[in-house]
Amino acid sequence: MAILTFTSSRTTGRRYAAINCEQHAIEHFAKAIATPGGATPFDDGIDPSTASSWTVREIDLHKAKEFVLNLWRNECLLLQSYLGDLQKIQYPSLKEQLVAYVHNLRLIQQRAPLQQVRAFISSINDNHMGEMKFDASFSELEVRSRIVLLLQFIRRVMRFYKGACLTCDGMETEYVGIVAPNASERDIASDKTELWFCKTCVSYYRVARYENVLATLRQRWGRCGEHSKIMWVLATALGYTCRIVLDYTDHVWVEILIGGKWIHADPSEAVLDELLMYERGWGKKFTFLFGITESTVVDVTDRYTETKEDVIVRRQMSEADLQHVLTEVNTELQQ
Repeated sequence: MAILTFTSSRTTGRRYAAINCEQHAIEHFAKAIATPGGATPFDDGIDPSTASSWTVREIDLHKAKEFVLNLWRNECLLLQSYLGDLQKIQYPSLKEQLVAYVHNLRLIQQRAPLQQVRAFISSINDNHMGEMKFDASFSELEVRSRIVLLLQFIRRVMRFYKGACLTCDGMETEYVGIVAPNASERDIASDKTELWFCKTCVSYYRVARYENVLATLRQRWGRCGEHSKIMWVLATALGYTCRIVLDYTDHVWVEILIGGKWIHADPSEAVLDELLMYERGWGKKFTFLFGITESTVVDVTDRYTETKEDVIVRRQMSEADLQHVLTEVNTELQQ
């Protein structure tokens, strides 16, 4: 069960709702909706006199699937977690989530033709793209050194977004939640948008999470998802064989095939071949870790953990059941 907080516009009867959101986020949402000409996409306001006009009840998200999705499609829904609250309604099973992720990767690749990607790299790297290209005649050490250059290039070009206001660049900001992308954001392939409040500007602003590598490169900032998809696309354009690693405890990085072995590369940290940095250094408690290409999904958890038995307990899924799911996923992807 989830906590649904909802209200209706007094003028139009249009419904607005928040799922699993804290009180301060709901109050922000109400004010953002009612802000004329503000950064939100809503076309009518509610009485923002705070949450006394909002009704709270428990809701079974799966039974109320169409109601919730209609709220989202009509840009009337606030979420604290897109993955936890909405994506799992759309793709309730692990199989569906993984198949959808692969289809999304295919779309990302289609939106980034290799020729355009190479031209962009060259234009912002002083025409030194050749220093990062894969060369099969090189030794493994030389290939690794080129990948390090690529990691450093992404780190230099892409700022890791930590919540700074997009107007004043100030850090006195507050995360409100996730809202649906508006029309202009959807045009650039955003599937979700973060709503933020700047205490300095005293205004709301939107941070679209684009699934378009060229748009993200022009924007010059992102988080691990954007950084890793950029690395995946750029590495592919430069001749490497690359795959995304999806960590279900909220991180993404890549692996690159060197000398017949998959090598860890994290563009958010500009780190190469540090497999245990997450568990030892970050204290991560892994559940699922998948290596994903445009056509395959494999379990790569063993490479990144020293406590596999604990991982299996947290998964609440046996190894046999997981392998069965992956077989079904890969069969469907080959069709």
